[in-house]
Amino acid sequence: MDSNDRKTRENEYEAQFFGFTPEPFVNGVYNAVNDYVADCFQELETQIKSEPSMSSNASQEQLRVESEKMIKNFYRSMDGAFDRFEIYVKKNILKIPPHVLLPEDKVQDGHQYTVEDEKEIEKEIDEIERKIKAARYVNSELKQEREELDIALAQLEGLSKQMDEIQDAFKESGGIKKSIISVHEKAEKVHDLIAEGINSGMLQVQNTNDNEDSSETKTKKIKLN
Repeated sequence: MDSNDRKTRENEYEAQFFGFTPEPFVNGVYNAVNDYVADCFQELETQIKSEPSMSSNASQEQLRVESEKMIKNFYRSMDGAFDRFEIYVKKNILKIPPHVLLPEDKVQDGHQYTVEDEKEIEKEIDEIERKIKAARYVNSELKQEREELDIALAQLEGLSKQMDEIQDAFKESGGIKKSIISVHEKAEKVHDLIAEGINSGMLQVQNTNDNEDSSETKTKKIKLN
């Protein structure tokens, strides 16, 4: 923090009451006086040059040199006076004593914070920071779980789509379901005919032996509907 910022912070209460800080006020007064002094010396030099009796036959260069000397002597004296003026103004005029409370700050009277209050506030700040960190961790975990749920949801949607396609195939005329039923019915008919033939003796179960004559083998054809 530089000196100007430090001075501004030290005079915050004065700025609140006056609407300005002492430093720029004193500088403004100095600049105004400086302008008036410069105008006065310029006018004095002009008057001396315009009146030969006042210049005592001095040359223009001599008048300029003497005028500069007079200005330097004046400013040397004025700077010292303004230094004392600045100290006096800041200490006695534009200074609010520590015991003075401005009307707009009276609502805070009796509510001065102690060291214990400051420690308690620091504890509350630490607790809030801890909760913020915990919330950030929970948010991170929830974000990861959400990503995993999105992946699982996408997989479920793919399976659902496949199930819909299978169901559509069964619903179609002549589809897979109908073909399976037809094959099953025909298989049952074949099974029944074979069982009936065996039971009635129309069909014989043939055992293949090396000693049997192939001419003795009897077969019967069954027509399946």
